[in-house]
Parts: sequence; C-alpha cells; structure tokens
Amino acid sequence: MKKIINFILVFLLFSKIFAYEVNDFSDCEWFDNISVEYIINYQKPIFDKYDIVSFSFPKKNNSSDYKDWGYYSISGIGGVGAIYSVEKKDDNKFVFEYGYFPSSDNQNEKPVKMSEPNICTVYVQNENTLILVNPPLGIYRKTLYRKNLGKNPNVKMEDGVVNDLNVRIRLEPNTKGLVLGKLQTGTNVKIIKQSEPYIADGKNNCWYQIQLDGYPVCWIFGEYISKREDYFKNFGVVE
Repeated sequence: MKKIINFILVFLLFSKIFAYEVNDFSDCEWFDNISVEYIINYQKPIFDKYDIVSFSFPKKNNSSDYKDWGYYSISGIGGVGAIYSVEKKDDNKFVFEYGYFPSSDNQNEKPVKMSEPNICTVYVQNENTLILVNPPLGIYRKTLYRKNLGKNPNVKMEDGVVNDLNVRIRLEPNTKGLVLGKLQTGTNVKIIKQSEPYIADGKNNCWYQIQLDGYPVCWIFGEYISKREDYFKNFGVVE
C-alpha cells in the first residue's frame, strides 16, 4: 500500500526536459488514480466506463460563443465541467477556468460561467500522466493516466503481438516500474513508440510503449513482443 500511496502523491518532481501544449492532452480518455490503483492491486484490466475522463479544450479562449467552449467529463459520476479558457503557465503547468453545463446529459446546452472564477491547475508529470488540483465536480485533486491517444494524427501506431507467457506490462519503461498485469502469448496490442536500449533479463533490447484495452498506456520489454507481420512469419503464416 505504501508504494501505491507514493505513486499517487508524488507530483513535485516534474521534469523540465519536455515542453507540452494543451493539444497534447485533448480528445483522448484517461483513467483516474482510483482506477489505476484497482488495476495494480488486482492485476486485471478495467473494461467499464466508470471514472474515465475526457478532455476537450476550448477552440477559442474567453469566447462569448459557448460553442467554442471545451469540456471536462467523468463518466459514471455524472456532470460535465465546461472549460472556458486555458492558459499555459510553464512548460508543464497549465490552468483552466471552468463553469458548468446546466444539464449533465446535454453538452449542446449553453454552459454557465461562474460568478467567482473556478480555476483548475494542471501539472504535467509526463506525457501520459497529469495531476489536476481543484478540477470540476467537487474533487480536490485527481491524478490522470492516459488511456489512449485519441485521434492524434502525429502518431502512427503499429500492430504488435505478445510472443511469450506471463509477460509483465509496466507503468514505466524499466524493471522497477509498477506492474499493471501480465499478458499471454498472442495478445494483440498497439505499439506507439520504443525507448532507448535497455538491459533486462540478461537481454539488451528496448521497451515498447503500448496501448491496449482496459489499461493505461504502458510499457513492455522488447524481447516479449513482435511486430504483427514478424510474429506470423515465425509460424510460416503470411497474412
């Protein structure tokens, strides 16, 4: 439990290596820290829609046209926070001002701007992890882990297949990264990118960042995953 608490609360050591833009986090879904803690504790994926967060940042800041507003939603809890403006404070710090939609079921309804500013601070821990302080819907702090990349045109994912039994998938690309579960031979995943060379299990290979249903974006060691075409060639099968 101690490592999980540390995993959730460590948010002061943000890297200054990368600079992020709001579009890096738009139009995709996120697991919150409660969901990821469940995955870690029970070593199983989550397939329902509970507590999956979606962002859509404003098309135009401080717009008088509500159709330009973005939104912040948490499925399963109910309620949608309307995002009125976003401001970049630092390479990995943003704030957005939010109001609310009168009806949680109708995002076409005109949102309401609060009489007193409601500000959420977003700290970027890394490209797949955000920490929100004072987000909408009455939650003081929430850690978010990217579930998928959404419709990101800059990322061309490849099909991959797990090639061994009980292969660990981890939150970070190293052997100390928290284990989210184990995959079996033949499991299909989407490969996003690969890391620098790394030695694990006596093998010099890289880590592959992957996306698969029920888990946040995570990593698998390169010895245990094959590009789909190569995987089937090993069995003499040409797709």
